[in-house]
Amino acid sequence: MSEKTKVHKFMIKELRDYSNQEFWNEYGEVNCTKLAEEAALVFDRLDWLDDETHWVWELAVDVAAGEETRREAFEKKTSRNI
Repeated sequence: MSEKTKVHKFMIKELRDYSNQEFWNEYGEVNCTKLAEEAALVFDRLDWLDDETHWVWELAVDVAAGEETRREAFEKKTSRNI
């Protein structure tokens, strides 16, 4: 499994851990900078953060967008069932 794939899986896991809300703000948006920084820290690759064109930044944005959409759909569905 490539490093990028491992980071992708890590980011999704972190965002889906609803007991850990550190990446989400009160409006249901993800702090992409914090997500990329956490991935770099966990993978011991802080050098990624020095390169503004590194794929970790774009990956954080892409994962965040997908998870925000997923969360919105879930909340909309559950609010109709109340």
